[in-house]
Amino acid sequence: MKTTMVTDRIGERAKASEFVVFGGSVLRDGDPDHWAAVKAGHLARAAELARSL
Repeated sequence: MKTTMVTDRIGERAKASEFVVFGGSVLRDGDPDHWAAVKAGHLARAAELARSL
């Protein structure tokens, strides 16, 4: 996935690139509150990354 998205799609057009995978998004235990916390953490991390651009 990293090769496809970063190398093939962006390639030489970007001075720098970073590939971030947000893991733990599978609702394994069936607890909606846990899933909501995971999603909130992903959103906060995505916002943090966006602000750094």
